[in-house]
Amino acid sequence: MDAVEQAQKTCHWDKSVDGYIEELDGREFWQDGQLDSEFQTLYNDLHYCMFTQGYTTKNTLKQLIPLMVKLAADQINQTTPLNISEEVRLDSAANKANELQLTHTLIEDEIDDIDVPRFTSLYQTVVLNNVCNAEQSKKLLRNGVVFSYSYYDRNGQFVADLKVSEGDC
Repeated sequence: MDAVEQAQKTCHWDKSVDGYIEELDGREFWQDGQLDSEFQTLYNDLHYCMFTQGYTTKNTLKQLIPLMVKLAADQINQTTPLNISEEVRLDSAANKANELQLTHTLIEDEIDDIDVPRFTSLYQTVVLNNVCNAEQSKKLLRNGVVFSYSYYDRNGQFVADLKVSEGDC
């Protein structure tokens, strides 16, 4: 079997991107802290066919971005809650289409003690620096992913939302 025949067999040329999405969408990717082996196999095939072999278009990639954002959120949630610093805890991650939503708690602070405009200005700089300079984030940003950071005080009161898209970097 030559390389083209092998790729045709492996890449399920009869299966559209919608077929892959249908198989992956709504599935739990993690079981007992491990990536589901069936999902891993399907993801590896998809990665090989679409990215390595180039059997894709820019529109195809755009269709897959929400699924990849969901996978990123699920992966982050395997480690939460996670203290980012002495002052900030990452509580959870979620996805909404092409938006990766990260929810944080300011561990020691209450809303009445926070200068919200100053906090927003300071943390916007920190978040921009972190997101815009991380290699994984850059790849997601180039594909239209928006990073959304929400901050709450220690009592669960909303403090601020910060968003980063490619144009911000």
